[in-house]
Amino acid sequence: MRRPIPKYLALFIIASFLCIKNGFGQCQFEVQYSVEKKSGSTYSIYLESKTTLTSVKVQLYDLFQGKVLDEKEIYILATGGQEVFRNIPPSKYTIIIRMDGCDKPKTLGGINGISIGIKDIISK
Repeated sequence: MRRPIPKYLALFIIASFLCIKNGFGQCQFEVQYSVEKKSGSTYSIYLESKTTLTSVKVQLYDLFQGKVLDEKEIYILATGGQEVFRNIPPSKYTIIIRMDGCDKPKTLGGINGISIGIKDIISK
């Protein structure tokens, strides 16, 4: 004869599942970038999130130099967008975004990078 699952155990399992699902959901964020030319040959990078994010660590990685050029901690990244990096020289960059509670960082620009102030050379 089968014994029914106690109510407290069933509630615990459901609550655990919801917590795990919400934990993964917070890592499903989207951030977009835009670039604006400033004076001379310097640029600014703006980041915008579809939802308000808190405690975000952002790195600007220069693909030509092979190193992090700048690093910021943003306490609130709002949906309206904000200037994050300024006085950026022309190069190719990747933006690495880390959030508390997320194991993997997100990257903007990927392996091809974000071309700022330079033209991409396409070989055929």
